[in-house]
Amino acid sequence: MASPRHVRGFAYGWLLFACGAVSCGFPMVSSAVTSAEMAAGSAALPAPPRPDTPEDWIGYPLPVLSAKALHGANLRTSEFAGEVVLLAFWASWCGRCDVQLAQVQELHTTYRGAGLAVVGVNLDDSLADAREFAAGAGVGFPVMHDITKRISRRFALLDLPTLVLVDRGGIVRQVYGRLDRKGRKALVEDIRQLLDE
Repeated sequence: MASPRHVRGFAYGWLLFACGAVSCGFPMVSSAVTSAEMAAGSAALPAPPRPDTPEDWIGYPLPVLSAKALHGANLRTSEFAGEVVLLAFWASWCGRCDVQLAQVQELHTTYRGAGLAVVGVNLDDSLADAREFAAGAGVGFPVMHDITKRISRRFALLDLPTLVLVDRGGIVRQVYGRLDRKGRKALVEDIRQLLDE
């Protein structure tokens, strides 16, 4: 008769095989798994085939995103490799984005020295509208102008504002919508945890 240890080992191996066979489809994130451990396996982990929501990206590597910046030349997320990245999706026509952008700007000011890179993704059709809104909100972090909506479509963006938090290994760890007090506290705690990993 097989020992309990062998039975557990067989069951665990079978579970891994079954998950691989059906491509699991579940977010591969656990608070017990470090960014280094996830980054080590990220090379073989493809992007979600057809994400229906931004949350479907949790546990997967952030793709290299690039677009013209609101001010200056092209901007690429690969420029921030090795940092904790907070993507902030917004638009001037979003009635809730001004408050959230101010909160994100505060996080940028507080944690950029510790390794947080905040990158905005603006969905406005008008560059002038985007620049005016960013200036009014006091945005001091780089912003991509997603005029073609290629980036927002890739993330299956459903609502604004949306925040995507990425660890130092390039893995999407969390997605947030509009932040209330509880949500903002959770975001700050998650950022601090990733900065410490």
